[in-house]
Amino acid sequence: HGQTEKAAQWLAPLAVGRLTETDAVRARELSTPETHVEKRMTILGQARKKIIVVAATLPVWMTLRSIIRFVGWVVPPLGRILAWTMPVAVPGLTPGAEPLTIGEDKYGNRKEYSVAVIGGGIAGCGAAWNLAQDGFKVTLYEARKQISGNARTFEWDFSPYRPKPEVDGDPVVKSCVSVTAWPPLFYKNYTCLLETLGIETVHQPLSWFLNSKVPGYEGTLWAADPRVSDGSLRKVFEKDFRLYNTVVSFARKTT
Repeated sequence: HGQTEKAAQWLAPLAVGRLTETDAVRARELSTPETHVEKRMTILGQARKKIIVVAATLPVWMTLRSIIRFVGWVVPPLGRILAWTMPVAVPGLTPGAEPLTIGEDKYGNRKEYSVAVIGGGIAGCGAAWNLAQDGFKVTLYEARKQISGNARTFEWDFSPYRPKPEVDGDPVVKSCVSVTAWPPLFYKNYTCLLETLGIETVHQPLSWFLNSKVPGYEGTLWAADPRVSDGSLRKVFEKDFRLYNTVVSFARKTT
């Protein structure tokens, strides 16, 4: 669309200035596919290092947290002091992680808590429902007129194109308007919420197409085609795909 008059008219009001010839040359140099790939690989490398550090030290933090929880069970004041020094939260001891119990205290007084949830998306609605189930007074705030966020649906009126419902089908089509898929592997809490509420889901394999023109990494990729063939990015990045499949297999077996 960058070559069309429509795009130019849309972009024109957004212009705030014009680059000098020197800055324009530099901008073009920093916007090449090779530069983009280099930056992406740098960011991915940094992210991988952080993941390795977290994964390698996780058993240590889990062990220390268990020890502090035991200390807190025996000597609560000492447990709270130790939890305060930890870089990770210790349930029941770290400030802000103390349990909130709904019901009557030892004096017979009714204990109630009010919770404000900001955002009526999937996370907000799920949290509000769960808190309400536990007895909290919940107020859900949403800036838009309709809740549901990325799970919002919209009813499209196709009656002008489907004048005969008995022949053409339902004139109203309901579809997603944002995120169209929620892989259970990544959205465990959301999937659990749907199962708890008894909402039926449909397994739908995702299919998408990618065409790379980056020098040295040319090729195409169709997600629905698992074959490693010439001209496919699965061939270009064969080693990476093999490592990815190993990680996915490990995640499925351990989660």
